[in-house]
Amino acid sequence: KFANRHLYIGGSDFGSVLEVNPYKKRIDLILEKAQVIKSTFCGNEATRRGEALEQEVIKRFEDEVGLLVADRQKDFEMELSGCCLKLLCHVDGLINEEDAVFEAKTADIKSKTWKDGIPLYYQAQLELNCFLAHRKKAYIAVAFCDGLEIKDFKYYEYEPHMTTEEIIEARIKELKMKLIKKTITAEYKFDLPNGLPKDYP
Repeated sequence: KFANRHLYIGGSDFGSVLEVNPYKKRIDLILEKAQVIKSTFCGNEATRRGEALEQEVIKRFEDEVGLLVADRQKDFEMELSGCCLKLLCHVDGLINEEDAVFEAKTADIKSKTWKDGIPLYYQAQLELNCFLAHRKKAYIAVAFCDGLEIKDFKYYEYEPHMTTEEIIEARIKELKMKLIKKTITAEYKFDLPNGLPKDYP
């Protein structure tokens, strides 16, 4: 599942591209995609909880909202000329009657991440998902859990605001991995993880 992530920019990466992901900086993402440093991520408690409860979250959404989540676990991708990576998103489902993508999330009941609505890094994911799936909006449902027990449930409707040009420009401008990899290996002689040189762009 995580082995080939260096080959594409995914929905969960896009928050780092836009610098709104508090868990991973853009430079770390760039170095991972260039395979200068190796990502050791293979899932954690939060991702395992999300996988375990995903179908329950979807059913809860369908029951409460009255919308059908179809085409579950669907991938959309795009390749652009001049770039070595493709854009790819994996959506939890599509709501065809609303021309929307659907995402199911979970969070610890004590988490304050959602106190102001959809976190920015999830908004970034929804932007990319809507763009690649050619959908006009998104629904995102979140279950607040104590372990694997759902204690509270919310859902949000989200309308993307980034233009096609803004999404493509973010990718082309910030993530030219071949150039970055060549620069690191040819021009800078340093050993990771001692850090990047001071004049690194």
